[in-house]
Amino acid sequence: MPDALRNMLNKGTIFKTGKVEEWLDCGNKDATTYSNQRVLHHIGDDIATDLVQENSSIISPCYIGKGVKIKNSVVGPYVSIGDHSEISDARIENSIIQDHSNISSCVIDNSMIGHHAEVEGEAIDLSLSDYSKIKA
Repeated sequence: MPDALRNMLNKGTIFKTGKVEEWLDCGNKDATTYSNQRVLHHIGDDIATDLVQENSSIISPCYIGKGVKIKNSVVGPYVSIGDHSEISDARIENSIIQDHSNISSCVIDNSMIGHHAEVEGEAIDLSLSDYSKIKA
């Protein structure tokens, strides 16, 4: 037994079993985007107060990190965007975009985009790693 649990038991902490409502997997892109969708469904919007939004719509639920800029785009539903990413002239739904990524002039659905990645053009369903670039 880990020391942390042993210490809690020694202090009289009472543990109870909990009911698992839904088991979510993150083993591949499709499972991870589905898990993101379910989490956002339960927690709703979490949008940083410093979002810069110009001529764009956000369809709930979405997570949008700090320093994000969205221009001439439609984002959501079920989209998570990491800190300091930029989205322009795009339509994104059911996708996860990590920090410092740039997405422009494309439609993205059911996709995972890594940190510092760049996507430009007609990409539809992607799994793109950190520091990658794709231009169609």
